[in-house]
Amino acid sequence: MSFEKIAPLSVYMDDSKVLEFSFASNIEAKNKEEKRHELIVNYKFLPQRNDKGDIVLDFVLDVDSNGAPTYDIHFKSRTIFIFLDDATEDQKDEYLKDEGALKVIDIARTYIKIATASGVYESFSIPAFSPRDSASNK
Repeated sequence: MSFEKIAPLSVYMDDSKVLEFSFASNIEAKNKEEKRHELIVNYKFLPQRNDKGDIVLDFVLDVDSNGAPTYDIHFKSRTIFIFLDDATEDQKDEYLKDEGALKVIDIARTYIKIATASGVYESFSIPAFSPRDSASNK
C-alpha cells in the first residue's frame, strides 16, 4: 500500500509513562573474561486505543543476561500520541510502527542506561533493532 507519510511535526507525544521496570545483576555470571556474550532480547510494540480513544503505543522489553556479566531487565512503557492533521488510520498505524516506535525506543534506551549506571556492571545499552522486527508486527 502506498500513501503519503505524516509530517513529523504534526504528531506529538502527549504522555509517556514507564509502567514497569526492573533490573537484576547477574552476579553469578559465567565467563566474565569473554569479550562477547549472547543475550536473549524479546520486545514488542502494541499499538491500540485506550478507553478515552487516545492512540497509545505500549512497548515491552525483556533482556535475559543468559549467563553474561550484565543485567536481566524488564521494561514496559505506554506513550500517547496526538495526531494534529487529518491522518488516516493507515497513516497513523504506519507512523506508530516506524517513527513512533523509534521515539519510544529512545526513551527506553535513555531510561535503562541511566538506571543501570548505578549497578554492579557498566550501564546497559539496549542493542540496536528495528521496530519492524517486533513480534506484534509480523
